[in-house]
Amino acid sequence: ARVRLDAYLFGEAQSRAVISISPSQLPAFEKAMGTVPFTHIGEVKTKDCHINGELFGTMAQYSQPYNTSIESRLN
Repeated sequence: ARVRLDAYLFGEAQSRAVISISPSQLPAFEKAMGTVPFTHIGEVKTKDCHINGELFGTMAQYSQPYNTSIESRLN
């Protein structure tokens, strides 16, 4: 089975995490990471999630389940 690229990049398996910071905070982030390896994978420029030219939805679609996961289980 082929893994969707968005799931591969943004999934939390294998201790992956996506962190979004403002460019002005990059030096502080790099310092805080110390020797922990990380990779810069892109920049936030629009409200749509494009990976290699393919549209995977909007950032609102990705954030909505994250922001409401507990509430949705209680209803």
